[in-house]
Amino acid sequence: MAYNSMTGFGAGTANGVGFVVTVELSSVNRKQLDLSISMPSAYTTLEGVCKDILKDAFLRGRINCKVQVQQLSDATASTDIPEEFITYLNSLRQTAAKLGVEDDITLSTIVKSPFLANMLSPAIKLEDLEPVLIEATKQAAAALKQMRETEGASLAKDLLARVDELEQCRAEIVRLAPTVPQLYKEQLLKRLKELEVEVAVDDASLARELAFFADRCDISEEYTRLATHFAHFAKLLDAPDPAGRKLDFLCQEMNREINTIGSKANNSDISLIVIDMKSKLEAIREQVQNLE
Repeated sequence: MAYNSMTGFGAGTANGVGFVVTVELSSVNRKQLDLSISMPSAYTTLEGVCKDILKDAFLRGRINCKVQVQQLSDATASTDIPEEFITYLNSLRQTAAKLGVEDDITLSTIVKSPFLANMLSPAIKLEDLEPVLIEATKQAAAALKQMRETEGASLAKDLLARVDELEQCRAEIVRLAPTVPQLYKEQLLKRLKELEVEVAVDDASLARELAFFADRCDISEEYTRLATHFAHFAKLLDAPDPAGRKLDFLCQEMNREINTIGSKANNSDISLIVIDMKSKLEAIREQVQNLE
């Protein structure tokens, strides 16, 4: 079905030899598919692997992908301080002495050094990491997709209920529309009588005025097209392909018909219904923008 939300979260974890890869995905609404990948700098050449999987799984939305690579405690990494780091540390101290600045290197500074951390935990080979990353990303994508589908189903149910409310408003307009010319005739005759202008009920000029008014305030085309739009809306929601963008365009068409009814009807009761319909439609449009 087409009702997939664009908001959600998904995570996946896969194990390699001596390391674990965790992928977390969070998604919000966007007109297009917008991917943002965050992963350790040593492995950024594998960003394309994540992007390809996400492009296959999703069509729209801003998706943030966070990749974490954790080496296990029993990984084959050296625990001895490398000679290169000792040389590096000595050069720093010599530089400080030459510049006459304080040598404030402490054990805490050494432990926190990313240079030392990289030496003690050498980067995992890309060919070993790639299949594990693929598995974790696919898990996360499946979890995100499931959450988006669940939220989308709830969203679709809400949208159909709101469209049904619009249909009830439309039905009331259909009921009121035929009474508008008759009310205008009664008001016109009343004003003429107040002005003491004698006009026969079958007067030709009066008939022309009433016919002109009836044609000008005829909204039958607009409320008929609205019914078609409501039916199309439900059909798109039940379609196999995502239709969020089409539904957004359809809401614009509904808004156009409702505005036209408000400007042509020339009736206070219908105007109040139009205001209510515009408020309901705005809520629908906000919800539709969360659909893929």
